[in-house]
Amino acid sequence: MSFNYPILQTKKLTVGYKKGKNQLIPVLKDVDLELFRGELVCFLGPNGVGKSTLLRTISSVQPTLRGEVQLDGKPLKKYRVQEIAKKISLVLTEKVSVNHLNVFELVSLGRYAHTSWSGKLVSKDREIVQHALEVTHTNGLVEKQVQELSDGQLQKVMIARALAQDGELIILDEPTAHLDLTNRMEIMLLLKKLAHEQQKAILVSTHELELAIHTADRLWLASPGQPIYCGLPEDLILEGKVAQTFLKEGISFDQSSGKFKVLPVKGLPIKVEGSGLNYLWTRHALERKGYLPVTTNSNYKLQVFENPRRWLLKTEEQENIYSSLRKLLFDLERVSQQN
Repeated sequence: MSFNYPILQTKKLTVGYKKGKNQLIPVLKDVDLELFRGELVCFLGPNGVGKSTLLRTISSVQPTLRGEVQLDGKPLKKYRVQEIAKKISLVLTEKVSVNHLNVFELVSLGRYAHTSWSGKLVSKDREIVQHALEVTHTNGLVEKQVQELSDGQLQKVMIARALAQDGELIILDEPTAHLDLTNRMEIMLLLKKLAHEQQKAILVSTHELELAIHTADRLWLASPGQPIYCGLPEDLILEGKVAQTFLKEGISFDQSSGKFKVLPVKGLPIKVEGSGLNYLWTRHALERKGYLPVTTNSNYKLQVFENPRRWLLKTEEQENIYSSLRKLLFDLERVSQQN
């Protein structure tokens, strides 16, 4: 990650929208942020907090309400539209709706800001397009029509088009929104690789907190009425900023695992003893069902054995051994209802 001067900087920036002729509706106020070359930053927060509005503002799609955005140390408002297109690539959430274009043609559109009025590609343009296809592993799709692509393939092609634009800053709004788990992971790992190897500054708005924690160099965390917290994922977890941002009734953020947990509903404490994977996933199943696994004494004691997998449940009245987790949970439900 580069620690030189930021490619993007906001100063006391307020973003939002206008209502009527005179009324301003701010959604994020007094935002001071920095983005550097060679880093992947993930921007997270609940729906409606203003993530998309901020992305559109710093990419010059919509105007600022107050404050300033600087690009390479120069106010964004002093750039011409074509100059911004050469420095910032924007990939929005909306699916691309284009017919009768193949992948090579779509990616080539990223060169529009660099070509003459005719849009004709010269050899340098073709080399840049080819490089973008190669580093995104989409060069095997060049002859495919865009409408034939899967969601995962299309998202990689859109990233290739952003790369072909050859700007120093790539901004993506919810790039994994329509993808399954493996494709979400693949896209985030690709963006991390591009930031580090191509020295691009990449800013991603996402709801994928757990994935962002494992891939981002830094996080921006936004929540209503609070400043945007910026920092390493690990620092923000340890400082409690992640838990604070996503605070919600019935759900907690577990700092030790970096995952969300459902708070106990039944509240029945069960002393769990054991080790290994069977022990870990048994605790997971108990928590998911609303029980409270503890290490202190309780009227319910559960011993978890690894090989072969089995469970011994002791209560004040009886002992039972189980050959499946499903049977154990069924009995716990019955016993807890009786008590």
